[in-house]
Amino acid sequence: MSDEQDTAHDEAPSVAEVHSSSGALQAASVGLTDVGCQRSTNQDALGNLVNEFADRTDDLGLLYAVADGMGGHARGEVASALAIENLFARFYASDPDVDPRENLAQVMIATNSAVHQAGSGHDDRGMGTTLTL
Repeated sequence: MSDEQDTAHDEAPSVAEVHSSSGALQAASVGLTDVGCQRSTNQDALGNLVNEFADRTDDLGLLYAVADGMGGHARGEVASALAIENLFARFYASDPDVDPRENLAQVMIATNSAVHQAGSGHDDRGMGTTLTL
């Protein structure tokens, strides 16, 4: 794995490499987000592969995701980072024997609930993000 950041909220590339146990390169990814024309802050978060879950990729596969905080809503950058962190933690903690489609459906439901619950506070009301994986 590279030492680059796996969730990004700036315009620096997010880079990840996955190596097999023999050291051979299995996959490489690069992602770049952009603040866009309407906002002063970048509300995007990338998930290439969180380093601490690299040992689970043989069992569960590789997961890539991007979350885009909902512009105009409270703390979209918080919502997008939370979604990525929650998604990866739940996905790589799941049972590899469960049907992958069912697994991802349950992980997405739980991630949505976590973002919704975090956004239920007074200052965070309306916090939201899109999530594509």
